[in-house]
Amino acid sequence: MSEDSIPSIFGDDSDNDPDFNPINKDSGDSSDEGGVTEQVQRTEGEEQQMDEEEPPPKRTKHPGRKRTRRIESWKRKKSSILRNSGHEYTDRKGKVHQRKELKPYNHQCRYKCNEKIDEEKRQEFFNSYWSLGSWELQSSYLNSAVNIGAPNKKKDGAVRGKSFSCQYVFH
Repeated sequence: MSEDSIPSIFGDDSDNDPDFNPINKDSGDSSDEGGVTEQVQRTEGEEQQMDEEEPPPKRTKHPGRKRTRRIESWKRKKSSILRNSGHEYTDRKGKVHQRKELKPYNHQCRYKCNEKIDEEKRQEFFNSYWSLGSWELQSSYLNSAVNIGAPNKKKDGAVRGKSFSCQYVFH
């Protein structure tokens, strides 16, 4: 018996058939039970149309997964944003809180705060603080306005004296 008459079980017939297109090139056998594979044949016009068309948009959500969260539509988040920006809001218990307003300032101290900071400047600080809209940004705004240093005077013999002094500077 010659080698030509024995069918080859180790290779595929891709050399003999010019239209042969194996799905899995690693193995000559197909994984289908019947051994039949489906092949999609396209004409030249269809291939050009496929090249010219844009790829389909990527899906942002898997069809079998749960719905995506929309945090901006949550009631608590909305009230938190309103509260942090100084607007009127309703808390969790349903109580309505009024909008933040600049209160009149009549303060008599030895540093003469009323004379040093006029109403326009106070209104500017108030607006810039509440326009930040985030608790983290508001706290960093206040922390940037505080200079911590050593106290000017310390009492002699004090066990626990003043360890630092704060200066508030708004630019």
